Amino acid sequence: MNISKSLLLGGAAMLAPLASLANPIVYIPLGTANEIMIVDAATDKEIGEISGFKNVHGLSLTPNGEYLVVGSNDEVIAGRSKMAGHGKKMSGSTGKPKSAPAVMAKPAGV
Repeated sequence: MNISKSLLLGGAAMLAPLASLANPIVYIPLGTANEIMIVDAATDKEIGEISGFKNVHGLSLTPNGEYLVVGSNDEVIAGRSKMAGHGKKMSGSTGKPKSAPAVMAKPAGV
């Protein structure tokens, strides 16, 4: 494996586990651009984007790769689901409740 392929941008979410990177797809949050870039890591080419989010700042794929969990400044996004616990006090926090808005989106073609 090319080491540069394994050191992808922080905050990016990979579609495949590291053990199966034959055709890896990477999702990269673009912050104030309000989009998620989709990159084919094998070719280093952008193959698409997902728009409709406000200030995307974090991504994670569910273990089965079915859903992309998107951290953003959106409260509600039409056609997308809030995660369980959205807006609730985080475990172990004290004082003022802290929360990170998160929604789930189903990546196209998955």
